[in-house]
Amino acid sequence: MSFLRLLFIELNRIRFLFLALVVIVVITQFALTLLLPRYWVGQIESGEMIPSITFTFINVFEHGIYNLSLALPVITIGLYIFIVWYRDWFGQGTFMKRLLMLPSSRMNVFAAKLVTIVLVTLAVVSIYRLVLPVQMGLFEWVLPNSLYGGQIEPFHLFFTSALIVVYPPTLLDFFIVYGLGITLVCVLFSAILFERSFGFIGLGIGTAYVIAAFMLYGVAANMFGRVYELQLLLVMLGVTLGICAVSLFVSRFLLLRKVTA
Repeated sequence: MSFLRLLFIELNRIRFLFLALVVIVVITQFALTLLLPRYWVGQIESGEMIPSITFTFINVFEHGIYNLSLALPVITIGLYIFIVWYRDWFGQGTFMKRLLMLPSSRMNVFAAKLVTIVLVTLAVVSIYRLVLPVQMGLFEWVLPNSLYGGQIEPFHLFFTSALIVVYPPTLLDFFIVYGLGITLVCVLFSAILFERSFGFIGLGIGTAYVIAAFMLYGVAANMFGRVYELQLLLVMLGVTLGICAVSLFVSRFLLLRKVTA
């Protein structure tokens, strides 16, 4: 079975989870964008808030529920990194057995699952980038002019919050951040395959492998301020490519030689 066919299967299996995730996040954020301004107006009319106060979309963006709606996709995708593998072993039927018996490279299975994670991540990021200006426009429309503190550019929200991780300011930063993310997924995939290959011993090996990868990144990051930025960039690039290459090699070996259904 070809890689594209396997990718289509993986995307088809995640479609309902993806749609549910998007619907929950979008509805939550739009509801908050509508309800908070009305709540503030009520507070001012009742004398519980100062009438001269003004609001911007930052007040919505920094609300706890809004932050939870942003964290939900991160948590869901993080969990799905494990679900995408363990579902095939512990779900109904013998899906993993059929995958491993396909007359094609087992790395196609690995690649299809990896690309699925990447595509879903990019899709969620893109959808939020599209709906954010709509939310900001709705906020301006709902809030009375006397309380409106001015328009905020979306990039300001990205660059002053943790969202800068998924919305890098430059193309170079984009490749660096998402390259690190893909490498992290490869490392976790390798850890999962260690556990599937050797049981509890494999769980220990996989955990040690993840810790070692993070420690290696920590050593490289500790060079910040001690070397030129270009040198640090090259070191981080080398570490990333090295870890990714090792993860792919280990995963290929485990899939071919050790993993069973």
